[in-house]
Amino acid sequence: MSKVKVFCLPYAGGSKSIFNDWIDEYKDNAEIIPVEYSGHSSRFGEELFTDANDMAEDVFSTIIAEKPVNYIIYGHSMGCLISLLTALKLEERYAYPPKKVIIGGTRPPHLSGKDEKISGLPKKEFMDKFFEMDMMDPEIMDEPELLDLLYEVFYADTLVGESYKGYTGLPKLKAPMIVMTGSQDDEACEADMREWEKYTYGHFEFKEFDAGHFFPFNCSEFHDYFAGLIAD
Repeated sequence: MSKVKVFCLPYAGGSKSIFNDWIDEYKDNAEIIPVEYSGHSSRFGEELFTDANDMAEDVFSTIIAEKPVNYIIYGHSMGCLISLLTALKLEERYAYPPKKVIIGGTRPPHLSGKDEKISGLPKKEFMDKFFEMDMMDPEIMDEPELLDLLYEVFYADTLVGESYKGYTGLPKLKAPMIVMTGSQDDEACEADMREWEKYTYGHFEFKEFDAGHFFPFNCSEFHDYFAGLIAD
């Protein structure tokens, strides 16, 4: 059997390029396939979705176009919700459902009311929130045209998470679910993250790293753990 494919879904405002290093880093374990959201980076000019189901439908189409048989879905932060919704569509409508759903960095949908709501903030204050998370180079604030383009993407992605209310009656996944967080991430504490278990009938596993929100990209112990997950 060929290597397992791992479809990687970015956080809000992120492009598939955030996973570029993973292609080589995990090549012995799996084929990493970064997913680009519509309207982001290499898909600039396409529709920016503000609805989670619409975004998940687009990701669903992206994945089945690859015709995968043995594959995993990984999503970080906003990518958690999109991974869940996409996996449900795949289990319902595609002959080969995902072998695992791995997510990290955000509370489950029914606890999203605890999240800070920022979509209503003025543009500068809104963008400051993302700069505070070290998601962008501060010099971008001095480039109004680029900032405006980034704002459109970040604002649309923020609405994807903040507007989602469809978790009532949402079916459970059949696939195993692995949930991860950083111990220093106040928006994704262990107690809340363990609530993801309610979204699957399959095996549930929880892992906490001694790191912050972006643990997959800056925590040394993440590599070996993740490599083991995708090699199973």
